[in-house]
Amino acid sequence: MDRERELLPDSLPKHEIPMQRRHALLPLFFLAFAATASAESLRLSIESTLDISTLSLASIGDLAFQANGARLWVVDGAAPGLVFEVDRTTGALLTQFGSNAIPGLNFGPEAMAIDTTTPLARISLFSMINQSEAGLVTETGTFIAEYPGANNATGADYDTAGNLWIVSYDGVSSSLHRLNPNTGVVLATVPIVGSTSSMTDLAFDPHSGAGYVLERDRNFLLEIDTTTGTINSTTDISQFVTALNSVNGGFDFDARGDRLYLATGGATASDTIVVLHRDYALPMCDGTHPLFPCPCGNIGLPDQGCANSQNPNGARLVSMNAPFVSSDNTVLQAQGVPATTSVLFFQGTATTVPNHLVSGDGLICTGGTIIRIATRAASGGIATYPQNSHELDLSVRGAIPAAGGTRYYQGWYRNAANFCTPATYNYTNAIRLIWAP
Repeated sequence: MDRERELLPDSLPKHEIPMQRRHALLPLFFLAFAATASAESLRLSIESTLDISTLSLASIGDLAFQANGARLWVVDGAAPGLVFEVDRTTGALLTQFGSNAIPGLNFGPEAMAIDTTTPLARISLFSMINQSEAGLVTETGTFIAEYPGANNATGADYDTAGNLWIVSYDGVSSSLHRLNPNTGVVLATVPIVGSTSSMTDLAFDPHSGAGYVLERDRNFLLEIDTTTGTINSTTDISQFVTALNSVNGGFDFDARGDRLYLATGGATASDTIVVLHRDYALPMCDGTHPLFPCPCGNIGLPDQGCANSQNPNGARLVSMNAPFVSSDNTVLQAQGVPATTSVLFFQGTATTVPNHLVSGDGLICTGGTIIRIATRAASGGIATYPQNSHELDLSVRGAIPAAGGTRYYQGWYRNAANFCTPATYNYTNAIRLIWAP
């Protein structure tokens, strides 16, 4: 008898569980509905802060992350408009150059975007306070081209297709503009629907391709449809910058979207870059819903599974790293399971939420077509897949299409103690991952 059959009596030793036998693995499944992912807030937490006060910036104009080479840049928004490369882990100064190579630009840019499609990155700079000057330079400050003007740009970035965008404020409302990156000519204008505020910056998410602007007055990240200008989601980041004044100098994602960098501060001594970690996994199935509780009142912590005999908080399933099919380094980890148990990680194409399904000492929220990813032994209450570089990527084990897709994950584990129901097994919470190509 193989290990998975031993752990899950009556389960099939096949990679994919057919519909007619799925109840053998998950005995209380109802017909799961297909889930669709809608726009939602980013899930962020503070990872670190970088002190950049030694740069003696009079005003932080903007911040940008250079994907090729993983380089981090900030620009002084006051004269003489120096552009600084800083260490992305310490904030220490690495290099600098002046923006005044662009004719007439001598007061300091408020917006910066980096084009990484060429071997030597090209930087677009826009200065709209007291002047309307903009242009294109190399990453060493060599002049390439002058733009017709700054178009009131308060932020800038390149989207995932290589298009240059700015967000601008005319004193009444904010709009997105797509520019020719070589000439600075406006190619399209998209008013932000319902906007009456100035935006601090603009950045595109490398994972989803979505565009975000930062509303200056409330420190809200707004996900904007670049075709219609409608606001698709709102993320409140004020909790991350309240103690550090406000986001004066913009924001940007790193090369994969795993981190968000926020340039904050209102004076030289307080200038700081806040580094936020991004969680791609949407947790569900924690037993806190009053109509679908854990089977015997064994509710754990929010976003974790039902309590087990060794952990009253319940086992927690998390993921690490951005889920890209083309460059997959995503890891599943079950935390808080019994110290030496085994965990079966499985994937589904749908979810049973909100109709959680009672099974053993826990709940099932993963449905549709089920694929068993792998069974892994826990050490110290933690089980991981993949455990090393020799194991198949999660996207390969889960047969994720090259175009990506939405999948749901959960962990089944043995809990042999006489704890809750007569069953001797339990589940972690479930998580949803949206795979990008």
